[in-house]
Amino acid sequence: MPKYMEVGPIKVQITPELTNLRQPSLLPSLVPPSSSSSNSLSSATMATPEEYMKIFKKGTIVEVSSVDEGLRGSWYTATVLRSISNKTTNNYKMLVEYHNLMADDNPNKPLREFVDAILVRPIPPRDPPSRKYRLMEDVDAFHNDGWWEGVVTKVLGSSSEGSRRYAVFFRCSREQIEFDASDLRLHREWVRGDVWVTPLDLSHSLRYALHLSVFGLHGCVLV
Repeated sequence: MPKYMEVGPIKVQITPELTNLRQPSLLPSLVPPSSSSSNSLSSATMATPEEYMKIFKKGTIVEVSSVDEGLRGSWYTATVLRSISNKTTNNYKMLVEYHNLMADDNPNKPLREFVDAILVRPIPPRDPPSRKYRLMEDVDAFHNDGWWEGVVTKVLGSSSEGSRRYAVFFRCSREQIEFDASDLRLHREWVRGDVWVTPLDLSHSLRYALHLSVFGLHGCVLV
C-alpha cells in the first residue's frame, strides 16, 4: 500500500527517490519551518539552524526566492548580512542584501530584508560556455534581474556576436522570450549541502514536494 507524507495541506506519495534521500547526507528540506503536522517530514528533514549557520555565513553569496505575487519561481542573488534563529519557534531568518534589487524608497540603495531560511540556497553550479541546451530542456533564464525557471521551446541560430540563442517558455507568465546561451543555465534543485539534482533526477512527486516547500500552493504548477 502506498505511503504518503504531508507537505503543508498536500499529501505526496513517498517514492523510492524520497526514501533514498532520507539519508542524512542527502536529506532535502521539504517542509517549511511553520509546518506542525505530526505526519510530515518536519524536523527530520529540515536542516538545523546550526547547519544553516555553517552554510550561510555572513558574507556568503546566495540566491533568494520570492513568494510575492508575480515573482514566484524566481531567484535573486544576494549577500548574507546576518542570521537569526528562534529556538522556541524553530524559526530561522537571514538578513540579506540583494545585488540587483533596489529599495523602494531609494533606487540607488540595494534592498535589504529578512527572509525565511527555506527561501535561501547556495549559488547553483554554472554550465560550461560550450553547453548546448536541448529542446524541452528545463533551464533558468536571467530575466528582470533574477533567474526564472522555464523550458526551451526553440533552438535558434547564433546572434551577430556568435552566441547561440534559444526561445524559452515561462509557465508562470505564459511568455516566450529569446535568450543568448550566456543568460541560461540548466535548472537544478538544491537538496542539501553540495547536492544538486536536475529535474530528470527527480520523480514528479518529489519535485512537486520541493516546489511546495518553498512556494506553497500559489506557485506555478510543475508539469
